[in-house]
Amino acid sequence: MKKIITVALLCSFAAVAAWGKDRPAGSGATLFFAGDSTLDDNGFRHPYRSWGRETAFYMKAGNGVENFARSGASTKSFVADGHWKKLIAKVRPGDFVLIQFGHNDQKRSTKFYVEKRWADPKGLFRDIVRGWVAEIRAKGASPILASPIRRGTFDKAGKRLVDATHASDGVCLGSYREAMEELSRELKCDYVDMNTLTRDLMERVGKAETEKFFVISTGILKDKDGEPRRDITHPIKAGAEAFAKLFIENVKARGLPVAALFRDADFPITDFGAKPDGSKCTEAFAKAFAAAERAGGGRVVVPAGKWFSGAIHLKSNCGLHLSE
Repeated sequence: MKKIITVALLCSFAAVAAWGKDRPAGSGATLFFAGDSTLDDNGFRHPYRSWGRETAFYMKAGNGVENFARSGASTKSFVADGHWKKLIAKVRPGDFVLIQFGHNDQKRSTKFYVEKRWADPKGLFRDIVRGWVAEIRAKGASPILASPIRRGTFDKAGKRLVDATHASDGVCLGSYREAMEELSRELKCDYVDMNTLTRDLMERVGKAETEKFFVISTGILKDKDGEPRRDITHPIKAGAEAFAKLFIENVKARGLPVAALFRDADFPITDFGAKPDGSKCTEAFAKAFAAAERAGGGRVVVPAGKWFSGAIHLKSNCGLHLSE
């Protein structure tokens, strides 16, 4: 068991290193993320987890992620606070930049929000995104537009998600989904409808399972009254993993260029005969890594539980993942 833990830590470090600030010349492509708190992990602060950063664990060797998403950001504040300037300065030819906003762009309940956050999905929001797309292309990189992920807010029956609208003009997250979809056609950009993908997933698994994707399920964060925060907006590890897989599966199925950054498959050791009692585990690890290497790269997965093995030999372009 000690060998597995040691190797897993080394593999995790390698994946985190892919998010570093500097890239050597000739290295692989980087996927940049521009977004709000649903993409930000608050500086790796537990229990928050970014589905964008989570994609790094599925990438082929040499590729990486740089996450510029910021809690509380809208397209307007992302520019005003200098985050976009820092992001675009690092982009190089062959990179990808994913843009996902909406959760804060729709806020205008106070004077502060109107002045600092609010971006009309039919006006300013589109103008800012158009400008960003032009800058990305000028750097020889590829823009990807993405609609905002859904909140886990179910109706009273607990069957369908609710997308709250503003009383004055009906603006909701769906308004920004429509804006991104229409902009993708106008600007001929790749587009990933994370709003619909996450909605379909949550409605399929149901309310109880959906809450396991978000902070609400942890009970760690408290509101002013001391009660657990009912946060169904910000993903934790389970949600980040699920949403990252939705993104990767979607871009692969549609053959989008960004799909080339990701490995092809997971290789659970149980598929190769491993048993929790320790029998055949060493052999299973060897077979799983060999299969991953033959596939050009992959992720050898250790399911939850206790597993006992002898020496584990890593292979090129292959990662080792311990389930939570």
